[in-house]
Amino acid sequence: MSGVPFIGMSREWSVYHVVVTVFAEAGAHLNVVATSELFAMICGLVAHGAGVSIVDPASAAQFGGIGLEVRPFQPAVSYEIAVFHAAERGLSRIGQAFLEAFDAHLQRFVEPTPKSTT
Repeated sequence: MSGVPFIGMSREWSVYHVVVTVFAEAGAHLNVVATSELFAMICGLVAHGAGVSIVDPASAAQFGGIGLEVRPFQPAVSYEIAVFHAAERGLSRIGQAFLEAFDAHLQRFVEPTPKSTT
């Protein structure tokens, strides 16, 4: 992927800096031609030939129907996601049910973390 036009996350996101580090450690040239705040936008741009990117499997899975080609990438680029809600009150039952369903959906795309052998 060295030198290939790359569609990246905004520099405001920590995953952008993880990707920069991965490329640097590999001695590869990261040729960022566009950035976005949203993986959906990145997938759309890649599907339409604007470049390549590194996105999570859950986001990529939504774009197979419009021609997004998905290939594995090593080393793994991990990041965290968060859901925000009001701190002064607990989640409603429907909010809690949504988070449980969302978590169950995302678990299909998460690779198990290798166990330490120390």
